[in-house]
Formats: sequence, C-alpha cells, structure tokens
Amino acid sequence: PQTAVRPVGPSLSEVSHDGASSQGCVSVHDASVLAGKTTVMVKNVPVKYTQRKLLREFLSAGFHGKMDFIYLPIDPRSRCSRGFAFCNFSSPEVTQEFFSTFHKKFLNSYDAEVPLEVAAAEIQGFEANAEHYLIVKASRKEKGRDTF
Repeated sequence: PQTAVRPVGPSLSEVSHDGASSQGCVSVHDASVLAGKTTVMVKNVPVKYTQRKLLREFLSAGFHGKMDFIYLPIDPRSRCSRGFAFCNFSSPEVTQEFFSTFHKKFLNSYDAEVPLEVAAAEIQGFEANAEHYLIVKASRKEKGRDTF
C-alpha cells in the first residue's frame, strides 16, 4: 500500500528556498530540468524528520528498491534536521517519478507551512555522493560529529 502525499492547494503561491546547503542544487520548476539526473536535493523537509522517518515515507510512496542513497543533515546542537535532504535513485526515470510524487507536495508525518521542493543536486550519482560524505564524515569525526 502506497502512502498518499498531500498536494498543494491552488491558492498557495510558488515557494522559494533561501536556506544554505552544504552541496547546492539547481532550481527546478518542472521535471525537465532533472533529465538525465539521478540525485536530487529535497528542500523544506520539516525539521522534526529523522533520516529513518523520511526514508520510510519515501519507501511507502513506492520508492522501495529504487533509491540507493539518502542523507538528511542533522544539526548537532538541536538534533533536528536542517530542512533538506539528498537522495540518489536507480535511474533518471525514477528521479522523474520522484519529482512528480513529491515536488510541491507535503509529507504526511508532520505539518509544514511550505511544500517540498525537489531540485537537481550539484553532486550526481551514488559513488560521488558516498565519496563526498565519507570525506565530510571523516573531517567531522575528528570534531566528534557524524554525518551519515
């Protein structure tokens, strides 16, 4: 059984994201910008989400076996998410499907004031993301913090 994702009402205007990220993204207004891409940045994730809870929601929406990487940065002081995540999918077609399912929609577990935004991530592919975040993790481990 797939979980329904709440759509944005027609009166809600487009939302821009002005938060900083560690990786960056390409702004997306339609799925065509994701052509050929497998890694996305998901913006406006409610801060109460944990990586496990977010992954469960994505899997229950039909993405089980279709993603091989997810990273939700957590603020070490507040222990809350930073409001964005990175996901890598098995193919560009699955990335398009994810965009159609989640862009400008709300997640189910926690209320949010703004819908999710799905954009192409700057770093693409499982290997490049894993390498990037292992380097980040190693540098933060020296400071006593883990990333993923």
